[in-house]
Amino acid sequence: MGAKATFDIVNNLIILDQVAPDGDGKVEINVQADLYSDAKEDWLSIAAYAGVEFPFTTIGGQDLGGAREAGDYYFLRTDLGWIIRPYEATHEVTLVGNLYPTVATDSLTTPVLGAYTVGVFFERS
Repeated sequence: MGAKATFDIVNNLIILDQVAPDGDGKVEINVQADLYSDAKEDWLSIAAYAGVEFPFTTIGGQDLGGAREAGDYYFLRTDLGWIIRPYEATHEVTLVGNLYPTVATDSLTTPVLGAYTVGVFFERS
């Protein structure tokens, strides 16, 4: 299972589990490693996920020649209702990587359930 996210296949939620390690209230989530790759591991290893559509699509990595590759882009399957919810605490979370919704007008995140202040930021190339 992912170390920084839990995948709720019933409610199509990606719930971020990461707490700020140094107490400054700031967390970075790497889209490729902490969301996409961890999801792939879960979908391959958890029997209950069989038959559930994967929450991401991706493009990129194609060879451009000269030892260069096209950058990776990740798309959260908002067309299937998938959305990201930060963890329950006052904090700032930065999602690092080229992450976009499959439906351009959809939000990638939903508010936390408790009375917390959460800032969500995106660091894209």
